Amino acid sequence: MRSFVLARAHAWKQGLRAGADYDDELLFAICLLHDVGLSEEGNGDQRFEVDGADVAAAFLREHGVDEARVAVAWDAIALHTSDGIAWRKGTLVALAQAGIATDILGADRESLQVGLADEVHALLPRLDLASALSDAILAQATAKPQKASPLSFPGELLRRHLPYGAYPSWYDLLAQAGWGDKPVGLTARRRAETPQQVGALFMEYLEAGDVEGLVSLYEPSAHFVSSRRPEPIWWDRTPSARPCGRW
Repeated sequence: MRSFVLARAHAWKQGLRAGADYDDELLFAICLLHDVGLSEEGNGDQRFEVDGADVAAAFLREHGVDEARVAVAWDAIALHTSDGIAWRKGTLVALAQAGIATDILGADRESLQVGLADEVHALLPRLDLASALSDAILAQATAKPQKASPLSFPGELLRRHLPYGAYPSWYDLLAQAGWGDKPVGLTARRRAETPQQVGALFMEYLEAGDVEGLVSLYEPSAHFVSSRRPEPIWWDRTPSARPCGRW
């Protein structure tokens, strides 16, 4: 429901009129059904977006929706996590993706009418939707890895919840292709294959002044934590001041 309201807000911003410039009823159905692939009925063997598109299409056909509209709904649901593609597939597909992206990721939230988000959330509480949705996708992908190919959104989510290296990355797939292609250009930098290699590569990149090489040795979300114990800070402890010293 929220994604529908937000999709209509994006339509209004673009000067599009419901019923005249886009099919408002079909937009509602798309937004209401776009995650049906995460339901028990929708849990097939494809990535959840495609499973959801198939289930939604069957539901619409059962209710007499013509094939042209069903095809639009299928595209919109199958592509709702595909940035850069959905907006090229027609007004309705683009509006649905925009509304869903705003609801989950806050995309373009600054362009919404002032106060709209607060009103929507007061009527339709989020209930930690983004985390709950991620858990549902992860549960499906863990049980059926074929639903999360390495280059898909579900695959990226699954990779972050498995031990490092357990799920192939793009470069792992290239290495496993069997064609013998060697890294060139920016990808020619050597990678650490074992923990023991990290120290040697660190010194190699440090001595070469290769900052990007040093960064490549760390996980994207890694944080630097100094092992040096900080000096105590003592603030003014005069009788008129409150003591607020802290380690």
